[in-house]
Amino acid sequence: MLRRTFLFGSVSASIFANDDAARNIVHRSEISGPALQPESLIFVPEEHGRKKKLPLLLWLHGASLRGADTSMLMRYGPPAVAEKRGEFPFVVLSPQCPPGRLWTEDDGSLIKLVDEAMGMYDTDPKHVYLTGLSMGGGGAWWMGSQYPHRFGAVVPMCGPTQPKDWAAGLRKMPIWVFHGEKDKVVPIKRSKDMVKALRQVGNKPKFTIVKGKGHDITAMYNDNHIYDWMLSKKVKS
Repeated sequence: MLRRTFLFGSVSASIFANDDAARNIVHRSEISGPALQPESLIFVPEEHGRKKKLPLLLWLHGASLRGADTSMLMRYGPPAVAEKRGEFPFVVLSPQCPPGRLWTEDDGSLIKLVDEAMGMYDTDPKHVYLTGLSMGGGGAWWMGSQYPHRFGAVVPMCGPTQPKDWAAGLRKMPIWVFHGEKDKVVPIKRSKDMVKALRQVGNKPKFTIVKGKGHDITAMYNDNHIYDWMLSKKVKS
């Protein structure tokens, strides 16, 4: 069963310092918006509250996990990987998008939630990262382009793209793109076009085509190379 925490006003992260169990916590916030329902998941590593501040990873889920039930967010992606492993190098923030909405409809609530989580869990502002899959991949592209000085790296997976609108904002962002070779839901051309646009503005994104795979490339989140690569990047002031 997921533990719940409720945030009303300012709550110190120190109340969690003596809880050594790594887990996903249901975090209810007063922050919500058209693309954000009030409850999110936050994975808290065992080493939270010890000597050094931990990095934060924001994960945006795909369309199938939209709703008002955060237990759905445990089906795949970083929250599931982190819970299964127990040891994971990030505080993982996993918001949930309401039914019928898109991450790209966000009104600024998502970045406010990031700020709230960073303050509550005392994370390292120089090590904040962004990833998403499918609809969440599109959300990661979009959010990275809107807040390029808030994230150290972006890892979009099989997401829809808008190269003309988003490439300029991502010009200096470290990016690692993943897309299934045989994706029929979001054709790989969407990522190829975005990578091309990024190269035209001077970016040099990493681009991994997952051979033989369609839209479901959730297994890529088991690859430690992705997390190691993220951690090698820092937020640029």
